[in-house]
Order: sequence, then structure tokens, then C-alpha cells
Amino acid sequence: MAAPMLGLALTGCQPGVAPVSTVGEVDFSRPLAIPPLATSTTDAAGRRVFELEARPGESDFGGAGSTSTWGCNGPYLGPTIIAREGQAVRVTLHNDLDEPATVHWQLLEAPVATPGIQLSPGERAEVLVSMSPGDTAVLRSTPPDLGVADVLASSTSRSDSFDVLELRAADSLRVADSLRAVGEAPEALVPLDLPSESAVTEECRFVLDRTQINQREMDVSRIDEVVKIGATEVWNVRNNMALPHNVHVHDVQFALLSAGGSPPPSELGGWKDTVYLRPNTGYRLIMLFADYADADTPYMYHCHLLAHEDHGMMGQSVVVEPGQQAGTIDTGEAHDEH
Repeated sequence: MAAPMLGLALTGCQPGVAPVSTVGEVDFSRPLAIPPLATSTTDAAGRRVFELEARPGESDFGGAGSTSTWGCNGPYLGPTIIAREGQAVRVTLHNDLDEPATVHWQLLEAPVATPGIQLSPGERAEVLVSMSPGDTAVLRSTPPDLGVADVLASSTSRSDSFDVLELRAADSLRVADSLRAVGEAPEALVPLDLPSESAVTEECRFVLDRTQINQREMDVSRIDEVVKIGATEVWNVRNNMALPHNVHVHDVQFALLSAGGSPPPSELGGWKDTVYLRPNTGYRLIMLFADYADADTPYMYHCHLLAHEDHGMMGQSVVVEPGQQAGTIDTGEAHDEH
């Protein structure tokens, strides 16, 4: 009996090539690497304190030997930070790399039952799979619905299929020790407290075209947007091309008000930090800038398709206190890693 499939549509953009498929060809001989839990201490104020160190290393990805990588507290990726809701946390980052770097994290919450998920580069989802003893299930990337014309399909990886991960349930299952402390699953999740349109203080427009946002490419010395602390803003973001883009926002998460003039589908509900932008389509994003004001330290927003962001499809915003103006960026410390 074939293993059930968990659908995952990965979007991207690359030069025109023939479709690629690894369906049925992956032996899944390498165990999934699970990031370790980060250790912590408690300071005098009762806060959980996590120390992260960005450092170079070497990693083996199953090719012909190891390759140079970067990671936090290890050679690749970083540890998992666990904290309880409402708990005060302080994270200190030490940069042991030879060039400037930034670090940021995401929290996602939009539970919905679905046979498949479409994710664009940089977009994440937590997938809960129900399994019985002895079951197997394969996570497969299937051709996504990108909204592009057929003539452009070969330049977007639209026809590619990949077997990504196989889950194998043991013949005897037990509750993991890490889950015992959580207790029984709740009958309902905490309702999302999303910003209200009645609280909007500013609307901005962002047009993504070629490798530019609002007809400008990234300049690490330029501040593109100034936001007042406590402001609730709507960002009207439009993909002005026939090819895919997405948008990723640092500092805050956003909720999607509309996609192409219609309410967003259920899988795009809740808090997000990245959303796919279908060709020639506009999206309305609402976000609250509740904290972390610093007139001299900007946050980035950008297309998360690697080739696009590397060619300058990025901008920078700062959050300022009332009456404060944008400051000056120290380009010697500019964050050019994302």
C-alpha cells in the first residue's frame, strides 16, 4: 500500500529549464535533523536569558564532502527557543562571523485543516499529522498554482515535483516526554487578536516590479519608510509583473485583509510575516508597530525569492518615538544578511 501524501506546493523562480521530479526516487536514508533546545539562565529580573553566537562551521548535506556553513551555537541553523506565553525573555546575539549579520524569528498561528499547503520562499507552516502505529506518510512538493501564464511555466519551477520528507510511525507509539508537560490538547485554540481596520493610522503603497520596490533598489544607507511607535498601518502591496514575487516583513507580523480584492482563504488567516504575491495582483496587509523603536536601526522588507532580493528588491523602515525623525544608518554596521 502506498504511503499517503501530504501536499506541499513550493513556489520559486529560475531560468527556463525542463521540469524536475524526484517522486519515488528518494530513499529517505538521512534522518531529519532536529535543532536542539537552547539552554537558558534566569537573570535578577526573573527573565529567561538565551545566549546565541553566530559562528562559521562545516556541514555535510550528503554530497561530496562537507561545505562551509553558518549557524547559531553550532555549524548550521540554530537551536529551538521555548518560552511560555507572557514570560519575559532576553536574547543576546554574539556575532563571531567576519561580516555583519542579523537574526530574527517568526511565530505562526493559523490552524486550518487542509490536504495541502502552498508555501513561497521564506514562508513557514507548522503541519500536524495524525498517524497510527506502523504508518508512513510522505511530504511531497507538487506543482503549485502560481497564477502565471503557461508560456512562463518553465521559468517558475511550476511543473516540478519533489519528495521532501517521509514520516515513519513506530510499531508502538507513546507520548513524547516533551509533550507530557503540555497536557491534553485543548478543544479550541486561543482566538486571534488581529488589528482592526478602524485603528489604522496610515496606508502605504508598495509596488514590486522587476527587482525594485517603488522603483528603487536596496540602498543600505537609505531609510524608505518611517513608522511611528504604536501605529497601525495598512500596506497595499502589489506584484506588478507577470512573474511571481512575495513579500516578507521584518520587525512585525501582519494579517491579510484581502488578496486580489477578495477576503483571504482560510489558510492565509492569522499572523504572517511572508505572503505569496500572484502576478498582477494587489494585497492589503494590516500590522501593528507596538514596540522596538530606534531611529537609527532599520528593519527590512523584501521579496524573499533569493535572486530577487540579492538583486536589490528590498527596502528599509525605522520605527520612531512621537516627534522623532528618522536617524542616520551606520553603514559600517549595516545588516546585509537576511
